[in-house]
Amino acid sequence: MTAARLAAFPGLHPTLGVLPLLQTKPLRVMELATFDFGPVARLPLPGAEVYVLGHPSLAHHVLVTQQRRYGKQTDAYRMLRQVLGDGLISAEGEPWRRHRRLVQPAFHRGRVAAWGAQVVRATHDLAARWPLRRPFDVAPEFMRLSLRVVGEVLLSRDVTSGPHAFVGKAVRAALGLVDQECNTFVPTPSTPRLAGALEALDPVVFELIRERRAEREPKGDLLSLLLEARDADTNEPLDDRQLRDEVVTLFFAGHETTGHHHAWTTMLLAREPAAQERLYAEARAVVGHRAATADDVGHLTSGAQVLRESLRLSPPVWSLGRTLLEDDEVEGFHFPKGAVVLLCAYALHWLPAFWPEPLRFQPRALGSGRPAAAPRSGPALLPRPANVHRRRVRAARGSARADDDAAAGPPRAGPGAAVQARADGDAAAPRRDPDRRAPPRARALSDGSAARHVEARSAQSTPRGSLDVGQAAPRGTFTRG
Repeated sequence: MTAARLAAFPGLHPTLGVLPLLQTKPLRVMELATFDFGPVARLPLPGAEVYVLGHPSLAHHVLVTQQRRYGKQTDAYRMLRQVLGDGLISAEGEPWRRHRRLVQPAFHRGRVAAWGAQVVRATHDLAARWPLRRPFDVAPEFMRLSLRVVGEVLLSRDVTSGPHAFVGKAVRAALGLVDQECNTFVPTPSTPRLAGALEALDPVVFELIRERRAEREPKGDLLSLLLEARDADTNEPLDDRQLRDEVVTLFFAGHETTGHHHAWTTMLLAREPAAQERLYAEARAVVGHRAATADDVGHLTSGAQVLRESLRLSPPVWSLGRTLLEDDEVEGFHFPKGAVVLLCAYALHWLPAFWPEPLRFQPRALGSGRPAAAPRSGPALLPRPANVHRRRVRAARGSARADDDAAAGPPRAGPGAAVQARADGDAAAPRRDPDRRAPPRARALSDGSAARHVEARSAQSTPRGSLDVGQAAPRGTFTRG
């Protein structure tokens, strides 16, 4: 396969190319690039060489086998560094390896299991406040839950209410702006709003660190473990700035994406009574009427399948970007140094060659239903980057105004785009098989016809009761029965 067979996404503007559409309908662009112009499509953008990679083997190459050739020098990562500093998500190279060695012991399985009681207690408190047999919006409830859990595990404080609620407020303000900026595809990291959010956030975090250093008795939370951490080679601890970066990074990693995932999972389960019943039956058999513990997790196989299938259909982190640090060639495609490659999880997770009936919510055993053509790297989910401990770069933004009566099927898009429940059988699967190795010939579309083509696909794939780009979790009614 040679570079001559590379598909070129049609430009919609003589100067700006596809940028206007990326600003308004980013997931539509990713869908078209993956399904209609994959497995590699170049996006026409001014002053940039950008490729969308539309096959799991290419994602595995970038994130795992050749990850040292691909760096985090993208606009989104530069935006993240304005808030996260050099935490584990945004750092790379030797600084990342040093921080990884320092932080890893804090996430030992035994320590994580010890925090299970806090998670259970926070979840029980949440469920107790939900009204009986009255609809309510579940998305902000899960956001509150995830923020409380992160605050208690990291700082031994409930940052959602009481005297420490100001901590949660500062975190939400700063990370909310990061979400907004990273989702624009043209981040503007020097905005006055972001500077103001950081002015509110940083003093709060540094004061928490100073208070904890002054305490004699460790609390056993993540911040205490980070304060005790020492570099194996130099025996040096993390300084206050490094601690600040890791604290903010852990809030970012554990708050919004976790809350979004729970909200999407709830919506998917609400549409599949059979999956609900299996989940409830398993919980009754394993846990019964007692409080759940961390030891129960390994026995909740249906629960694990539900969460994994929700991540497949509605990944909270819907895209990753990398910049080439040197020339690279993979499967006949040549990528020059300085080019940017984009990996879209929500499109990769719907490839029909890897997932029979890819638009259906079907909790299943790991690896079941996959064809022999699946890559040897493992399941056809976007792999965890080799140099990222937690799986998130860009928070997806989507507003889900799902109506139980109008929604005729499962969501097609992850947060950040329309929850696309197919109301009929029209175009229920991508029109081309994205797995075939020879990409379709790039269409010779004029600017006007390309725009009409995109709009036609957008109209085709937006059903009743679905959503547009906006907020990040499905909004809809949920009834505690």
